[in-house]
Formats: sequence, structure tokens, C-alpha cells
Amino acid sequence: RQMCKETGRKLWHLAAQAGSLELLRYFAEELKVNLLDEDNEAVNGLHLAARSGDPCCLDYLVSRGEALLDIHKLSRKGSSVLH
Repeated sequence: RQMCKETGRKLWHLAAQAGSLELLRYFAEELKVNLLDEDNEAVNGLHLAARSGDPCCLDYLVSRGEALLDIHKLSRKGSSVLH
């Protein structure tokens, strides 16, 4: 299920990082994946969507309610969605 063993990132991580709302919707709604699944650095789709600079993916995750419990979650390097 991992796309990259080195980073632990999966395809939906890359979709969030690239700001691809269509792909995020596909993974969430069609494949029912957990978009908050973390990579090896404890970074999840919400972190990556925030970093992408594209508000559409971030808005989508928040609108699904997936972000509510995770907004202050820190990666292993200490970054959150907010910084």
C-alpha cells in the first residue's frame, strides 16, 4: 500500500501536496482511504494540503470534518498545519 518505502507517502499524499482536489476526492469518496494517514515523518494529507498553497484541497479536508481533531497534530519535525 505504500508508494514509497523511504518516505511512507502514498498517492493521496502526493495529490494533497500537488493541490489536486479531483484526486483527493477520488481517493476519499471512491476508494474510501483515510486522507489523514501519516507518512514516515508523521505528515498527513492535511499538512500537505496546507503546504501546497492551494486552498481548495485544504477546504475540502476541513469540509469533510477530517481536520477537526488533527489541526494541531505535529509532524516528527515539529510542524503543524498552522506552521
